[in-house]
Amino acid sequence: IQATLAFVAATPALGALGYPIAHLGVFVFFLVMMQASHYFITAFAKGRLGPKWYSWMLDNQLHHIAASAYSWGWARFIPEKWYARFVALLKPMNRPFQIGAYALEALVPFALLDWRVALFFLFGLSVFHVVVFLTSGIFFWEWAVANVLIALLILGLPEAALAMAFGWHA
Repeated sequence: IQATLAFVAATPALGALGYPIAHLGVFVFFLVMMQASHYFITAFAKGRLGPKWYSWMLDNQLHHIAASAYSWGWARFIPEKWYARFVALLKPMNRPFQIGAYALEALVPFALLDWRVALFFLFGLSVFHVVVFLTSGIFFWEWAVANVLIALLILGLPEAALAMAFGWHA
């Protein structure tokens, strides 16, 4: 993650040093591939939890993480009654949230097909990390920041670099 952040931060300097900016598409391809692989492997691991590949999505009790986090001190500034209501609201959302998280992680390789699809996944995964943080206190901030920085890098690339980074030929 730190290497990703360093590379994204150094990218404008590469262009200033005369490095062909279109060739940055190769590096962006590998950055997106690296991010996608880390998320895809978590979907693969979730598919191995339980007797069926979809057991995690249908049987996991996600709302228990929020309740446990509160019992360990997360968000204690919120009155217990309010937080109990929040956890109760999360319970019927277990399956939709879990199916959404699984889909986001399992389908992330499609980010390599088009830069707009990559932006959807990069920003979507960053939002995912913020939601996990707000509900449980678990915060993979480096991942969220890396995703946003890569997305911003993609937004700043010229067409030639985007063509080199995304699509079937990449």
